Amino acid sequence: IKNHQKFIFLGNEGKYFIVLDKISLPNVSNPIRWLLQSDTAPAVSGRNVTITNSSGRLFANMLLPTDAAVTSNPILTDNFRIEFVPGTVRTNETFLTVMRATDSGQIAMTAALLQSNTGNLVGALIGTNVALLGSATPNSQETYTFTASGTIQHTITDLLPNTTYAVYQGSVRLSNAVTSANGTLRFTSTNGGMFVIDTNTSIAPPPAPPPTGCTVSSVSWQNSA
Repeated sequence: IKNHQKFIFLGNEGKYFIVLDKISLPNVSNPIRWLLQSDTAPAVSGRNVTITNSSGRLFANMLLPTDAAVTSNPILTDNFRIEFVPGTVRTNETFLTVMRATDSGQIAMTAALLQSNTGNLVGALIGTNVALLGSATPNSQETYTFTASGTIQHTITDLLPNTTYAVYQGSVRLSNAVTSANGTLRFTSTNGGMFVIDTNTSIAPPPAPPPTGCTVSSVSWQNSA
């Protein structure tokens, strides 16, 4: 079994963790699952989990795989195991989970699955934050689309390090942005739309139709306590 895990922590934007696990199995004889442990009984709604412990609260939303089911079972006194189980056992599986640690006064979290047109970048739209990680090696040009209002902070990882990318919103170039030494690109936009990042900074790409491979599905829940 091989597991490659990476995550983004959005500390200044509300203490969100976006966790990506890529798992490879030698066969489909044994199912795999993504686990959480809790000292208190969690509230489970669909693929969304809320854990409240005294004055603290943890939200967890399983965005991938889309056929995952969530179960919770007591395993010890005052201890619970939460399992995110894919509907089908596959030799190559991707788990994408958004978590937020906050105080118990927070009653809801909303996250939306976001993928680039190639599927090489996967992540989430959380409020006014976009976070994308490399599910595979990104192409020199990647496109993603979402709907949102206000000032949006984009964080994209696993790109070429120390490289200038042309950033477009629709057919309008927003900027030339340089990735960090670790290949992370950050920029802001006004509202959502179709975004293109391209290592070719010499010419603007022609206007393109909405990418057929882009998927955005919204998920929202509230604490049942």
